[in-house]
Amino acid sequence: MDPLERGILLITRLLAATLMLWSVMDLSVDSILLFHNQKPVSPATWVVDFLPLPLGLVALTKARAFTRWVCDKLE
Repeated sequence: MDPLERGILLITRLLAATLMLWSVMDLSVDSILLFHNQKPVSPATWVVDFLPLPLGLVALTKARAFTRWVCDKLE
């Protein structure tokens, strides 16, 4: 694997991990606020906060294919 492929793969995996961590942290903050304030959080907020998690999982599983596609486009 050449350095370009490794760099693209690293960036793709980093972005996927960031999406998943962002989702988990956002859901955690909402849960803490829910239990602390005893006020209901709207379901739309939970759905919007949950969306980056599956996107990150898909990006993580398809990282190698995405890397190959980008390298082919750059050549």
